[in-house]
Amino acid sequence: MMHIFFVVLVFETLSITVIILIAKSVSNSIEIIQKATQKIANGELDTKLEISGRRNSNEILQLTEDLERMRKALKENLERRSRFIMGISHDLRTPVALIKGYSEAVSDGIVNSIDDIKKSISIINTKAGLLESMINDLINYIKIDNTEWKKTLRPVELKSFLKDFATNMEGAAELYKRKISSSIEIEEQQVLMDKNLFTRALENIYGNALRYTNDGDSISLEAKKNPLGKTEISISDTGVGIPEEDLEKVFELFFRASNSRRENGMGIGLSVVKSIIDSHGWSINVKSKPNQGTTFTITLN
Repeated sequence: MMHIFFVVLVFETLSITVIILIAKSVSNSIEIIQKATQKIANGELDTKLEISGRRNSNEILQLTEDLERMRKALKENLERRSRFIMGISHDLRTPVALIKGYSEAVSDGIVNSIDDIKKSISIINTKAGLLESMINDLINYIKIDNTEWKKTLRPVELKSFLKDFATNMEGAAELYKRKISSSIEIEEQQVLMDKNLFTRALENIYGNALRYTNDGDSISLEAKKNPLGKTEISISDTGVGIPEEDLEKVFELFFRASNSRRENGMGIGLSVVKSIIDSHGWSINVKSKPNQGTTFTITLN
């Protein structure tokens, strides 16, 4: 009996010791998590949350991983907002400065000949138009970030919609001296979408195709089913193309490819396109080769 009592006593002692160690480890882990949570709440997002996995339960590790993901997401959103504000400030400043400069020159009599006044007013109008376009891009971008627009999704006859868009494309062919073609090889189907936003996405892609092609180049719109039975909508051109090192970044906010640095704009257009497509639950990819052309393909899921 004494032997059994001794074994039980040792077992209980070891059990209590293990429980105390586990409780202490869990308590320490929770304390670390509490401190990290407080730092996140205070906006201190640079410290990585890390707890060794050998001494903690799966629940503690899962909570730690969730908090670390939240910290990264918050930090990325904060950096994104900062880049957004800096980019807007930088790009809006240029047209505003030019409008102000030319209007003051006319008002102060520095520009006084009729021809120079007309030239100044023309520049002011051009920059005002650019400013309006930038503001519209910003409004669209902010609208997409607000999920309220998803409540307005309506069924749209896709084939008819694309044919109307192709007709509008072809209407610009003579003006821009481009060869425009379309191939809509899908059956009529209803697709839930925000028609205005999707039109905006296609117009942004088409506008880029016009901007980065030359007289006589071709632009085409194609719609078909892929081997998986999903609808694909592509806009292709035979223009200057996109450098390989820029392909992965074309949808980033404020990014402007090396072949577009002299063009007006803030680099929001394709970011708006990506946001619109993603928000609909679809996907978009781009393929391009310098001096051969570019193809943007939207896949409806």
